Amino acid sequence: MSGPGTAMGVGLLTPYFAFFEERFPAGYRASLQAYADRLAADLAAEGVPVTPSGLVFSAESADAAAERFRAAGVRVVVVAATMAAAPGWGSRALAGFDGPIVIWDDRRIARLDEEADEVEATRASSILGSVMLANVLGREGRTYLTVSTDAGDARPVARAIRGAQAAAGIRGARLGLLGGIIPGYGDVVLDPGTAAALGIELVSVGEAAVARANAAIAGPLPALPAGVTVEPAAAPLLERSLRVHRYLRTIVTDERLDALALNCHSPLLRTGDELGVVGCLATTLLTGEGTPIACTGDAATAVALLVASRIAGSAQYCEGYLVESATGELVLSSCGMADLSLRPDGVPARLCPNELYPGRHGLGIAARFPFAAGPATIVGFGPATPTLPARLVISVGDLSGRGFAHLNGPSGSIGFDRPGAGSASRAFIDAGPAHHLALVRGDRSEELRAAARFLGVELIEIRA
Repeated sequence: MSGPGTAMGVGLLTPYFAFFEERFPAGYRASLQAYADRLAADLAAEGVPVTPSGLVFSAESADAAAERFRAAGVRVVVVAATMAAAPGWGSRALAGFDGPIVIWDDRRIARLDEEADEVEATRASSILGSVMLANVLGREGRTYLTVSTDAGDARPVARAIRGAQAAAGIRGARLGLLGGIIPGYGDVVLDPGTAAALGIELVSVGEAAVARANAAIAGPLPALPAGVTVEPAAAPLLERSLRVHRYLRTIVTDERLDALALNCHSPLLRTGDELGVVGCLATTLLTGEGTPIACTGDAATAVALLVASRIAGSAQYCEGYLVESATGELVLSSCGMADLSLRPDGVPARLCPNELYPGRHGLGIAARFPFAAGPATIVGFGPATPTLPARLVISVGDLSGRGFAHLNGPSGSIGFDRPGAGSASRAFIDAGPAHHLALVRGDRSEELRAAARFLGVELIEIRA
């Protein structure tokens, strides 16, 4: 499981047109090479190092660029046309590449001087080069996303790249299904057709894998992460809940899973003889280790967690309980599963008995803390239906910093709708996501817009 913007090569393709060189000043090519170098440096400063193509203006330079990208393991390409340029060479450099393509449309001149000549106008004609190549990419059936910037601002491009990386990373992901679903929970199902369209492999965890995991329960137990405190009533329950971590970690490792949709309320966990408690603590630890997990068998929300985690590094599984009429805030909490990175600085997560869901062998352990104040994004996913396409449903707001000490899991509220009967709630229901959500820090709308584009799903942004 890769974190945000890591371990996935990015190429910077910079088309150029040598056609004018015999009539333009001698330093013309060098000035555009310097521009391409500056774009690469600005992306690196935003945490996105790139493999540069060099100026691409011929069959030879295109082939050399393609080879550089292959050798570097590039899986996302940013195209930044340095000027109006014949699109065939950019297309040739992308031959055999099937990953996301981000077109960087950079506006380089604030206002063109009325005395400017053809050289200066052409030097900044990136939009022409972008239009030319985009046309050919469309003819080839390729999917691309355009990001427009002012004066080489690399920040929105870096955000789009991270969304593209998330989409590329999900292709080939293995999503484990363990314990079925809660009876009647039809909204959490991820159908094989939607999964296949996303490039996700659904892995039904079978009896042999469960037997191996049960055999591993007696092994060494993990240490608790920093930033947690164990309530006195939870201390006697700790060992059994940590055994559940051994169990789930073995399944994740043996089945090579990138994410897991788990039903704690099944004979494999809560009601079973082997474990007999819910897995909230185990899933909290696995989330911190980089494996997103959805409960109640919610494979649909596992998709939202996969996307959000690959953008932000981790994500909180939760649900929106209610919208406060007085504030328009959406109250968020979970069954006891937690993403510890959402804690406020200096505030520990309290490990408490999960009294809401007793098991055959007693109580498991839930984590509780208030979500830290600040910008955040909620993400839901809805599989394709006869009336709706597959869709990511997102809303950006500010977490208030409020918490609810007696709710079962971590909790808080986020700006979502206007006070009173606002329209955001209606729009969210009409969008039809599964009822659980992924919660991440920060405004991730641009990353999610790119991810949706390259996953081939609709993005629905809910606004107050």
